[in-house]
Amino acid sequence: MPENNQQPGGNNTNLPAQEGGAAADNTSKGVGDLAVDKEEIAPLPQSKKISETADKVGDNIKPGQGIPASSKKEISFETLDVELKLKEQYRKQIEILTAAGIITSLPFTKKQGIYSIDGNEYPLPAYEEIEKKVREKTRDIYIKMGQGFTKLLIVPLGMNLEELIEKYKKVILKHYQDGKLLAGKVNPDDPDVKLEINQEEIVWVWKKFRQADINGTIVYYPDRFLIEHGGQTKRKLISEKNLAWHTILVENLINIPREGAGNKIEERPQLEANRTPEEYLNIIQSGKFYELEQGLSPEDLIMYAVTALEETNQVIDDYQGSGSICYHIGAYFPATSNFSFLPVSDYVPGSGWGRDKNQVSLDGFEINYRRGDCGTRTGVRI
Repeated sequence: MPENNQQPGGNNTNLPAQEGGAAADNTSKGVGDLAVDKEEIAPLPQSKKISETADKVGDNIKPGQGIPASSKKEISFETLDVELKLKEQYRKQIEILTAAGIITSLPFTKKQGIYSIDGNEYPLPAYEEIEKKVREKTRDIYIKMGQGFTKLLIVPLGMNLEELIEKYKKVILKHYQDGKLLAGKVNPDDPDVKLEINQEEIVWVWKKFRQADINGTIVYYPDRFLIEHGGQTKRKLISEKNLAWHTILVENLINIPREGAGNKIEERPQLEANRTPEEYLNIIQSGKFYELEQGLSPEDLIMYAVTALEETNQVIDDYQGSGSICYHIGAYFPATSNFSFLPVSDYVPGSGWGRDKNQVSLDGFEINYRRGDCGTRTGVRI
């Protein structure tokens, strides 16, 4: 199948094979249906590098203030924490999780936390647990901070994905009702642009997501997009890796840079739009400049989106404004085949805010899908 004519998964059975996957059938929905044709994608308003103009979420250390990866300088946790402000960010995340109704009082453990898809209680990780992990790899984390990975996220990975999406919908609705649902900005002092919402369907979800984390049809953190993917189901992540909760650092960018608008920060080029999911996965696994990084899952992206709303009132990945659609290359819908060594027509999740439909779409994209307004985000697991 030609690379540039791949269709988003949510439209795969209904759309004609148009350039860029844009929809002609108005009954079809999804990220692909919300976007314009590939040839019509206009440059974003900004011409400056994204790191010079991007609106930041909870910025504590500015990109470029760390140490280069080639440096042998030793860094203490105390030095790192002056800039990371780990405890302050931890407390903010707890406040956000509480306000969003994601965490609840657990009757057995008598703590705040979640119920996972296995039915068990999982209390929030204590601050001391997270600090211990940071101390174990202080220098590596400090290097990634210098490259822009400064925003702490505490992700309820073990939570049922559909339940988490419902919590996300309520956060969006509350911001809209309060008159505080804003488009992503290029500069922090840009005027507010209020967004409308489709109250009947605030988040459109492709049907392949239904029960996917429960029945194992979606896998997490794959090494490759093949049948032999190297990823794990959510149940295995919980039972074998103890990852009902995980903590990551992400870049503080509301908007994914379009092609040519990224910057090089402490030797690392920012990931720009207009590559395929498979290319992005290969890039971050190259080992050069992208050490310690992994793709983000839908749960990771939802937690980032909720955090951005609570801290800035802005939506992320407003691709018909200043942002780009985001592939979630930390998750994967593998197809089935009798030949495990062959690539197959399968999908990665992706999401974006569409102004024409006034909603978030959580869709699927073939691994070789490419378009100028589609990019990705990565994170550093603590």
